[in-house]
Amino acid sequence: MHRHRKACPHVSDHSQRRSFVARPEKGERGRRLSITLGRYPAMSLAEARAEASRIELEAQSGIDRVQVAKDVADAREAAAANEKSIGEILELYVAQHLLRALKPGPSRREREQQLRTCLAPFLDTGIRKLTRADLQGIVDAKAAEGKNTMASRQRAALRAFTAWSADREYIETDPGLRLREAAKERARTRTPHSPKSARFGRHVRMWPSLGPVFFGS
Repeated sequence: MHRHRKACPHVSDHSQRRSFVARPEKGERGRRLSITLGRYPAMSLAEARAEASRIELEAQSGIDRVQVAKDVADAREAAAANEKSIGEILELYVAQHLLRALKPGPSRREREQQLRTCLAPFLDTGIRKLTRADLQGIVDAKAAEGKNTMASRQRAALRAFTAWSADREYIETDPGLRLREAAKERARTRTPHSPKSARFGRHVRMWPSLGPVFFGS
């Protein structure tokens, strides 16, 4: 295998897979770097040499790719640690919106209870991890119970909650924006079951032949 001063095949002790590794002489903090460029033979030697040259130029300019990658990872970890949970955002929503926008009464209590019940499995989850699939699953599960009216109310409550959260930038995009409506409940046709109801139904069907029928007290 041909070797290059900046990129050469390296055999891992664990996987026994060959990789091209660049070793610039110094990083930003005065230490040698060891940067994996790619797997051999998926990456060609020419590609490895070109990438190694770019890394060497960066190192000479004081850019440490290893440190940059670590800084990015640390920033993401810090952002995740600072991310509020769905439970925390729900408490803010209740205090800052529901208690102010809705009048005291059954409607406000129902809306709050709907959200607490729907989101109970997700309260400890980061708000940015809430997906449309999560929300749709809540609505569909309630509709599957035959409670389509309740499913529609839950959908409205969830959409209002996620819209408020997105408007205040607790989440980047609104996962409830395209939340599908529950299937509409079909009107049920009731049939009489008791003998008296059945006889009354037969008499009613005979009324047209008897002419106008008037009920008096």
